[in-house]
Amino acid sequence: MSQEVLERKPLKQSPAGVKASDALAWYQTLSTYEGEQDTFHRRHLVTPLAKEVMAMKCNTCHQGDDPREEAQIPPDHSNRDFTLRKSVNPEICLMCHGASPYKLMGLPTP
Repeated sequence: MSQEVLERKPLKQSPAGVKASDALAWYQTLSTYEGEQDTFHRRHLVTPLAKEVMAMKCNTCHQGDDPREEAQIPPDHSNRDFTLRKSVNPEICLMCHGASPYKLMGLPTP
């Protein structure tokens, strides 16, 4: 896991001057979230809830085994097996965030 991804924090103040401490991010309104604003990656990897109920790693969402895989220059559109490491298939998100995620995750009940 890249330290630069985990060390990154949200701005303490927006470019318009709104302090993060004075505003709620949408995810802070969820019953499953607690604490200050945090980044997308940290919310899914290192927050207390993530550690309690998730076992996610970088390649859970970013498919592929080589974290240093980069886009080919010039692009090779005929290579259908190539997966750009920063690309995320939205179906991965739906495993947990779908309408009935317990079914998508193969669990017997909600």
